[in-house]
Formats: sequence, C-alpha cells, structure tokens
Amino acid sequence: MVITVNNSGQLGNRLFLFAHHIVNALEYNYQLINLGFNDYAPYFVSTSENDFKGYPVSLHLHGKKLPKQTLPFFKYKFTYRLLEFYSNLQSKSKKWVIISDEGKDYDLNNPEFVKYATTSTLISHGWLFRNKQKFSTHSDSIRKIFTPLPGYTNNINTLIDECRNNCDILVGVHIRKGDYANFKEGIYFFTNETYLEKMNTIVNFFKGKKVGFLLCSNETVDMSVFQGLTTFIANGQFIEDIYSLAQCDCIIGPPSTYSKWSSFYGEVPLCSFTKDQQITPNDFELIYSTKPTIFSKISVSSASSL
Repeated sequence: MVITVNNSGQLGNRLFLFAHHIVNALEYNYQLINLGFNDYAPYFVSTSENDFKGYPVSLHLHGKKLPKQTLPFFKYKFTYRLLEFYSNLQSKSKKWVIISDEGKDYDLNNPEFVKYATTSTLISHGWLFRNKQKFSTHSDSIRKIFTPLPGYTNNINTLIDECRNNCDILVGVHIRKGDYANFKEGIYFFTNETYLEKMNTIVNFFKGKKVGFLLCSNETVDMSVFQGLTTFIANGQFIEDIYSLAQCDCIIGPPSTYSKWSSFYGEVPLCSFTKDQQITPNDFELIYSTKPTIFSKISVSSASSL
C-alpha cells in the first residue's frame, strides 16, 4: 500500500502527482490512498464519489477522510517520521516506511519503492514522484478517472462549439498572471503584448485558414490588446478552463503543469514558450502521446519566412 498526503501546489501539480501514482499502482497492482486530493475531489466523476471503478485507489484511509486542518503539517518530513515511528510501534509484523522525492524527479519504478509498496505500507513525501515509462500505457484510464462532472463538461462543450463555429483552427492561449508575478522572480510573467506577438506568429503558420484564439487566464483579460484577431474568452472557472484548452487544436503558454495537463488530456500539442522565443511548429510537443496533430494534418508555412 502507498499513502500520499501531499497537497502542495495547485491543480496541475496535484493532477500529475495523483496520475503518476495511479499509473504505478495499476502497473504493480498495489493499493493507493491519496489523502491530499480532497480540495479538488468534488470536480471529477471518480473522485467526487470516491469510486474508482475497480481500480485499487481511494481518497480515504479506513473509510475516513483526513481532517483538512491536519494537511499543513504534512508539508514537513518530521510529521511523516512521527507517523512512521508510531505505526511501527503498533505493528511489529508489517512495517511502515517513508520515501521522499528529495525535491527532484523520483522514478516510481525504483525497485526499493516497488518492494515496499507491494509488501508494506509506504508513505510518499513530495510532489515529484513520476512513472514516465508507463504513463502512456495507462493514459486512457487516467483520462477516465479525471473526467469532469457533467455540469462542467456541458459548459465546456457549449463554449467550444461557439468557438468552432467561428474559426477553422482553434488555439488555446494560457495567459498565466497572478502568482507568476513572483514565481522564479517573474521570468514567466508575460505582458499581453508578448502573448499577442506569439499569437500573430501562429496566424502565419496557417495560411488561408481562419485562426481563433481561446484565452484562458487567472486574471481579467484586456481584450482590446487583441483587436484584429479572432478571440474568445474562456468561462473563467478553473476546471472548465483547463479542459477547454484540452479541446483546442494546439496550446501556447508559459511553462506550467496546468497547460501540460490540458495537452495530455486532449492529446493536443503544446508550446511552452519563453519571453524572447521565436516559436516554430517544431516547438509544439505532445505529452505522453504520439497522436497525429494539427501540424501533421495540414500544410504549415515555414517559420523561417516570418
């Protein structure tokens, strides 16, 4: 059994952490308990009911949620050590162990992790646990588990239908403001003019096509900056926005697990750009997918001519 209680970061970080843990649990057939996902559980079909359709996954330990007020303590390794010590006092036959990611990517295929996950109770500490090797194998199961509730999907479909009726190609634009003003000293906090520059570049990729842009942001967007382009504004609800991006033909934005999740879920190519980057079609990549993309289906103008 593996227990994870990590609740650091926002939606994108939490989704990828949970998803990679699920992939590993399915791959090695052990039980997974995630006590740190309750903030986002109400938004998805499986997590809202704690019903994972036969998969060895739960949000509850012994049928109970972890009290929300205890979650901040699990940011500290000392808390895990106390829990490990107490649990081992109670059970001499089946020990509890803790494994930390030590602040860097931890491969969940690590033999030590798999050994304890399948024979003991393992508590994972950190948010960088990954099984990149097997993620694609179980990607359809992950998409099924993290399908939003019908109320959200209905709103998303209504928005996307409106966009599709008014353009040939739909580009999702993740305009990350807010917390990015201070994240890494604001290196990915771009002005609207920077986004406009990238959007104009993309228009030139698709000669003879009407390109529309769906703008998703965690702040109010000044739409006057984007006059002259075909633009649409997302609903502004964070679940609806992340899954609306997933229904676009491609996505651009600063590096973020939010847009990466959209790319993964919708199998949509993503370009995570930097401020001065001159983006080209080759900068668009899929996340855990080899599905043909908009760039392989139509003729794309040479970026060198821009």
